[in-house]
Amino acid sequence: MRVCPNCKGIIEYCEVCEVWFCNHCDWEVKVLPKIKKRKLNKLIRMIKED
Repeated sequence: MRVCPNCKGIIEYCEVCEVWFCNHCDWEVKVLPKIKKRKLNKLIRMIKED
């Protein structure tokens, strides 16, 4: 479990986007080019539906 440096919330990793993101604020660490959270959520939803 990792902590957001911005708001001290819990950050999660998206393996598809290769991005660390925080659900509490809009903080993101780009491992690859930045992907907006909306797109991220859409990708996660698509994966869950499979």
